[in-house]
Amino acid sequence: MRYWLRRYEKSGLGLGVHGPGALFLAEPIESLDDLQGRRVRIGGGVMADISNALSLTGVALPPGGTYEAATQGVVDGAMLTLEGLKSFRLAEVLPYTVQMPGGFYRGSFSMVINPDTWQSLSEEDRNAIMDVSGEKLSRLFGFMMDTVDVRGVEFAKEVGNTFIELPPEEVENFMQLAASLPSDWFEVAAEKV
Repeated sequence: MRYWLRRYEKSGLGLGVHGPGALFLAEPIESLDDLQGRRVRIGGGVMADISNALSLTGVALPPGGTYEAATQGVVDGAMLTLEGLKSFRLAEVLPYTVQMPGGFYRGSFSMVINPDTWQSLSEEDRNAIMDVSGEKLSRLFGFMMDTVDVRGVEFAKEVGNTFIELPPEEVENFMQLAASLPSDWFEVAAEKV
């Protein structure tokens, strides 16, 4: 990890985390058990781990293909951030939204530049890039994600989307299901170093 951080310091422009991942569904649920076997769009990675923990059938699709897949009955739902309700018009075809405190998942992003490319730039260009990078770029990323999530929720409410709040015991069940995922990831990652 220290190696990566040293490399990032030399080539990193910004870091970001998207908003809380939610679950959009064609039919309502009352408990996590109601999700078993449902076909849900996932993007891979931690979404695949979460879908396995919930006994969902994960269907790997790009976000842009989810609307069509939902209208054709290929998927019963989708895991995406709240912005997807508007930007991919999913509130129109998946009218039930289930949120989890902190999200079902979170995605992190790093914006980097190849060190050789960086060195090929003029000092003036490097300074211009750094003037809008680092904390500034990271804050802009966070602001943008917060803004588009709010717009997604507003759009969903306008078209009549129903937001399902699971009871506290279901939230606790999810937290227990997801509790081992970080340590599982570290084990897999450690084997690859």
